[in-house]
Amino acid sequence: MEGRDTSVQEMRRCPFGESTPYPFARDRRRPLDPPPELGIIRGEQPVTKVTLWNGDKVWLITRYDDVQAVLSDPRFSSVPANPGYPTLSPTIAASRKADPTFLRMDRPKHTEHRRMWTPFFSIRRIQEMRPGIQKIVDETLTSMLEREKPVDFVEHFALVIPSRVICQLLDVPDSAHAFFHRHSKTRMTMNGTPESILDAMRALDDFWDTIITEREKNPGDDLVSRLIVSEVRTGHLTKRELIGMAQLMLLAGHETTANMIALGTVLLLQHPEQLAKIKADKMLIPSAVDELLRYLTVAQHGLGRTAIADVDIGGKTIRAGEGVLVVVAAANRDKAAFDRPDEFDVTRQARRHVAFGASIHQCIGHPLARAELQIVFDTLFDRVPTLKVAIADDEIPYKYESLFFGIHALPVTW
Repeated sequence: MEGRDTSVQEMRRCPFGESTPYPFARDRRRPLDPPPELGIIRGEQPVTKVTLWNGDKVWLITRYDDVQAVLSDPRFSSVPANPGYPTLSPTIAASRKADPTFLRMDRPKHTEHRRMWTPFFSIRRIQEMRPGIQKIVDETLTSMLEREKPVDFVEHFALVIPSRVICQLLDVPDSAHAFFHRHSKTRMTMNGTPESILDAMRALDDFWDTIITEREKNPGDDLVSRLIVSEVRTGHLTKRELIGMAQLMLLAGHETTANMIALGTVLLLQHPEQLAKIKADKMLIPSAVDELLRYLTVAQHGLGRTAIADVDIGGKTIRAGEGVLVVVAAANRDKAAFDRPDEFDVTRQARRHVAFGASIHQCIGHPLARAELQIVFDTLFDRVPTLKVAIADDEIPYKYESLFFGIHALPVTW
């Protein structure tokens, strides 16, 4: 801790300015915390400019209230084609330009496309899915326990569950799991090449093109078939747009939840007193899951927006055409929004966190993600009470280079 305090003091003597490079690196001694620079900026310069890889100067938004204000203001656009839209690397820039989904749209088109998917992620629909999710968790855990120890928890548990759930939802075979993981991992990396990410996107596009072409001829009762009948055939949606939507659902439902399962397991094992609380009182599981989401916030570097009009945020005027990065990881550690924000507390009522974003672009799959995480952490430590990580904490290979924070591999034993 002394080393960390010293580094914070050094940063305080070196004020941040628009030439400060971004993104910041995590402190490898405290990898589950956001970079310490974000805490200083949030306290002293909560709306400030930084410099990205391509020399662009963009605004960093770090306070909870300011983050909510930007995410709910239609004067901030999500469309990457707008001048000034921020990207975090050449790889991410290539993926944004090739992304046709409603994630990169503004009203009213965003509203039209999002409403097509809303019924499939309603609270009622997710409640109906819970027994199936429980079955997947139980089967995956049984399979993991049959393997020779140590077992890679990421490969054989954390990745398998969300992959099987989303494959079931989209009615694609579980055998596609390895294919999805390989290409989604490429899509999420920040330090690859534009060619590699475009190749991954094309592979996923080709996969869905084949699936959708088949279902156009013989639609079933699955989610994709229903959209073909209700939206594509009626002209409300193009086939290309449906391909993009299916790819988005696959990536969003696969990569982020897998990261949360692995990270959440490590965090709970590192805080045995908190793990004991949820073992003793299963009613704490929902609040524990939201606290995990708040504390870990896997979207580690921020959500991109462009101002399309002059807007005052946090006492600063952001001009039309200027880029903005909304750092939800910093907002979720804001003491103005959460008491003792740097403490992990499973009894905290943290549901107002912004780990899923906010307003019209809040993650449409958040009810499904919550259900999966609740079932995982309600089951895992009951069936494997002696679970432990088989390597030292400082040997865990975290995804520092990824758009979404996570763990590459995690040997465990019991």
